[in-house]
Amino acid sequence: GQDFHPVYLQNHSSEEDGWLPAETERKAKRNYHHFPPPMKPITSQYWCRRKARGQAQKRTRERDDITSCAAIFLEAMTEEGHDITSGTSESAVCGFVDAVDKGGGAESSSESSALQKREYVFRELLDTERDYVHDLHEVVEGYMALMRDPECEIPMPEDLKGGKDKMVFGNIEAIYEWHRDFFLKALEKCVDQPAELGPLFKRYERKLQMYVVYCQNKPVSEYIVSEYIETYFEDLRQKLGHKLQLCDLLIKPVQRIMKYQLLLRDIYKYTERANLPSETESLRLAMQVMQVVPKAANDMMDVGRLQGFDGKITAQGRLLINETLVCCEGASAFNFKGKELQVFLFEQIIIFSEAVGKKTQFTNPVYIHKAHIQ
Repeated sequence: GQDFHPVYLQNHSSEEDGWLPAETERKAKRNYHHFPPPMKPITSQYWCRRKARGQAQKRTRERDDITSCAAIFLEAMTEEGHDITSGTSESAVCGFVDAVDKGGGAESSSESSALQKREYVFRELLDTERDYVHDLHEVVEGYMALMRDPECEIPMPEDLKGGKDKMVFGNIEAIYEWHRDFFLKALEKCVDQPAELGPLFKRYERKLQMYVVYCQNKPVSEYIVSEYIETYFEDLRQKLGHKLQLCDLLIKPVQRIMKYQLLLRDIYKYTERANLPSETESLRLAMQVMQVVPKAANDMMDVGRLQGFDGKITAQGRLLINETLVCCEGASAFNFKGKELQVFLFEQIIIFSEAVGKKTQFTNPVYIHKAHIQ
């Protein structure tokens, strides 16, 4: 049997009318409590529309547009014969407008919050840059100045003389002077002009290549410093009154070049949330720069750990690939038995090497030259 609404039963409950079988009627009456009470018909559609329009006229121009759309929608529903109670038009229109207003407020609040968070990251970028310049100052104006001073009471070991002392620091002095005289000042201006941050990194893309040179020399520097870290360099540290050892200061440029991309990523994220498309594109390009430069710097540190290669590595052109590949000797692939080798593909040469040791937080592998193809 089929259940029918009680209103229908009141008008067509007689079996004699031929509308409803007696059994179905009795079943429907037993299930009467399952049905909601009947809805009242609309008594005055004109009153609903007029009242909604009257309230809409008191709102601002933007709210008027929203209200009109909602009122037209409800009016169309009424004319199509949909069941709408007398208070529905008013409440629906006002509720719709209020919901839009709240949504707009939430969006505005979200953008304001994103800008505030972006400002925090800007401050972190600037504060850590000042700390970084200070660390470089301790190396250049501290250790390097003492080692250059012929009257220093701490004599330099003979083994460090003749240019080996310069290999300890690489081009860190050039990095320090550029950050102190140019980059730090440019970042300080970006706090008041955030839109200039992205173009700043893009503009200095070539200048940042100095980090690639520094990282290429870093393995040699680590080896030399490790020989004198408890003797000569410790005496210099105590004289200077530094808390950090020299090796801890010399790793700062490597850490800094990796840090930029993380800070830029956060600034880009909050700029995008703040709905500033004119700034996001330049920041995206800056992020690309700060992904390429650290990758190249890290690759050149691996090249610097290559041992047993007699050629001049800097004369082999740009490094194209630095990967671990499965290689085999001989021209035939029959009975192939591969071995993992670290492969350095330059523009002029491809070098095969074997990694000795594993990369950890404190150690890095060295690469023993096995063969090369020119």
